[in-house]
Amino acid sequence: MHSSPTTSVSSDESTHQDTAKSGVEQFEPLLDSQEAAKLLGNIHVKTLQRYARRGSVPSYRIGSHWYFRASDLDRWLRTQISSLCRQAVQR
Repeated sequence: MHSSPTTSVSSDESTHQDTAKSGVEQFEPLLDSQEAAKLLGNIHVKTLQRYARRGSVPSYRIGSHWYFRASDLDRWLRTQISSLCRQAVQR
């Protein structure tokens, strides 16, 4: 009898493969203003909330509270840094 080779897949890889097959993304928990401000280098919470009110930073308002996704903040921060670098090169 011949047995077919088997491969071991870790739970992380399995979850990623399942997500890719189903087209459904995993839920990303939201960060509150304090957590997001800390993630952005300990900026002041009120500064972050002001950016959110102005629409300068990706955010979600639920009631009177602001929430953020880490992936959105990462993308936003990288864009800001890239923009600043381009401006510095043009000078």
